[in-house]
Amino acid sequence: MDFQALSEQVISEVQIPVGFPLSPEILIDKIYGTIFGNAIGDALGLRTEFLTSSEAKRLWADNNWTLIWPYTDRPFPIGDWTDDTDQMILILMSYLEENTFNPTTFAKKLIYWKNHGFPELGDSMGLGIGQTVFSVLNCRNFINNPFEAASLIWSGSCDLAANGALMRTSILGIINYTNLTQVIKQTLDIATTTHADPRCVASCVALTTTISLMLQGVSDTRAAEAGFNISQVLLTKYTEQLESYFNEKYSEKQKAIFTKKKKCFDVNHLKRYTDGNFAHVMPLDQNDMGYTYKCLGCAFWALTKDDWIQAIGEIILKGGDADTNAAVAGSLIGCKVGFSHLPMNLFNQLLYKDWLLAKVQELLERMGLASSIKDESKVDSS
Repeated sequence: MDFQALSEQVISEVQIPVGFPLSPEILIDKIYGTIFGNAIGDALGLRTEFLTSSEAKRLWADNNWTLIWPYTDRPFPIGDWTDDTDQMILILMSYLEENTFNPTTFAKKLIYWKNHGFPELGDSMGLGIGQTVFSVLNCRNFINNPFEAASLIWSGSCDLAANGALMRTSILGIINYTNLTQVIKQTLDIATTTHADPRCVASCVALTTTISLMLQGVSDTRAAEAGFNISQVLLTKYTEQLESYFNEKYSEKQKAIFTKKKKCFDVNHLKRYTDGNFAHVMPLDQNDMGYTYKCLGCAFWALTKDDWIQAIGEIILKGGDADTNAAVAGSLIGCKVGFSHLPMNLFNQLLYKDWLLAKVQELLERMGLASSIKDESKVDSS
């Protein structure tokens, strides 16, 4: 599939709002807010992951938000984030290594991370890998052709629409943020490394383009509207191209399954989850807790709020896939309010914040923003 041509087609059919250029200081604040909003939301949400809403509310009855818990039965160290942020960092590392996005490079990093984690942080393996990602990574041809592996796994039912691609893609709204065509292209490249479902791809594009537009100085309301418009056009065109791909690659049985599932890719379904109505994503603690549109809906709802911890706290108290929902929502509202309005007590409790700060600063140097950081000292890691 030609993702460059697809990205150009999508942009040509959508009216893109024009923002007011941000000062370097505000731009940097929003970039840090996006990345650390992701990491803090992920780490905070871990405590109520897979719990029911009632269980989550009992656990956080005092609303004393902290990453330092009195006990944990999770394999992650206190103050650590999960695979959601780990994979976001893998995307960042892939870009810093090659100054571009190559799906096979990202695929190799995923495999290494699965087997070793981040050894420099004391990891022995990647933790928390979702079922879709795990299945795709174990395909024989994954490293050579990630999209082929992802589509093969998906072709069995054409109904694997998990949030494992969405959880990692906020960083893709930052890199090349001034070029929406490129943002869509790189989002497609990275999302389809493991997730071929049109809903997964549309979710990722909705998130990354909304972030890019806010970094361009577009208001959060107009950015969200444009992000939805872009993603709905993308959803339709990607589905058409994926169907053509299926017709060439797969059996009549698999093509029949695809045809039967096409109704799930309707744009009205996407619209319902991205309208900012929290009730439309409820409940979050049932068997469909990992559905990509539910996670996206949490993020678009959070974007309507002005208080980061209030919005993320409400999501966490719903239980379910709380770390992923809070990571994605945390990145989007983090972009809106900026790093300066994130809860600093939680930032300081992040176990590996200095390690991540160094990588973010390297990215900002690549973006030509390093001098502004040094001049303004916007982030104190002490």
